Amino acid sequence: MSPPLTTPKRDRCPEWLDRLGPGVPAVRAEVKLAVEKEMAGSLIDFMDRRAALLLFSPAFGLDGAEEACAIMGDALGWSAAKRAAEVDGYRVYAAEHGVPTT
Repeated sequence: MSPPLTTPKRDRCPEWLDRLGPGVPAVRAEVKLAVEKEMAGSLIDFMDRRAALLLFSPAFGLDGAEEACAIMGDALGWSAAKRAAEVDGYRVYAAEHGVPTT
């Protein structure tokens, strides 16, 4: 049974408030919002430009990249190959553009 519509959204779908990964300062709903309302079309677009995880997340947000990609892939109808390419592309991008940790 679904919760009544008078229930706050955070209580109807609490999993959307889960972090993308350990220590990643972004929640799953941010990905959905970026795709649906801000026209984010790639993992790099979300991770770097929309959520600024490249600069402001431990390990450049890599711990949340696969979860973010799964949400984007579901929303945008990406194939498994496209999802793998998006994650691999973000890993390369983070290695090239990330701020050194030392």
